[in-house]
Amino acid sequence: MTRGVGVRDGADVHDRLVAWLAEIGGGAAAGAEPVDVLPGLVAGEELGRARLIVASVDVDG
Repeated sequence: MTRGVGVRDGADVHDRLVAWLAEIGGGAAAGAEPVDVLPGLVAGEELGRARLIVASVDVDG
């Protein structure tokens, strides 16, 4: 369901989730993304997909 959703720099929601899980498990750290990337990622998406995209973008670092 998350493959191909919110693609930015070759990573989608699924890729960001996997990176977070790897970070929690001691793997490579995922980098923070600026909040200004969100409008371009959610434009034209339906609400459920837009919510997944917003949740997957780590704006805090």
